Amino acid sequence: MSNTANWSYTNVATVYPHMGYDGENNVDTYGQPYLVKCTWKDEAPNALGAYIDSLGVERVRKTTFYTEDNRIKQGDFIVKGDKTSLQLEASNAEQVKFVLEYDMSVFGEIPDYEVVT
Repeated sequence: MSNTANWSYTNVATVYPHMGYDGENNVDTYGQPYLVKCTWKDEAPNALGAYIDSLGVERVRKTTFYTEDNRIKQGDFIVKGDKTSLQLEASNAEQVKFVLEYDMSVFGEIPDYEVVT
């Protein structure tokens, strides 16, 4: 973990990774939950947090997570805190809508990621 991340990512979040779709049972499948070091901000429910998704539909951000962990991807679920002992359905996790990568090489560090639900 970079010096910047050690200073700023003082919380944890639980990620439930999307593993695929089970067509036989008509359900999405999720892997073993894991923890990431991060920080986050809750978004105001107004137009300031709005974005247009890949289908052209306007969406509103719920929570934005910041992390150095590159495993999180669109379709995963994420929730504040250590919820690894809970099943996804009981965790109140939010689905990841998109992930942005920020180049930190100017600081000699690995990329940071903005994870939006």
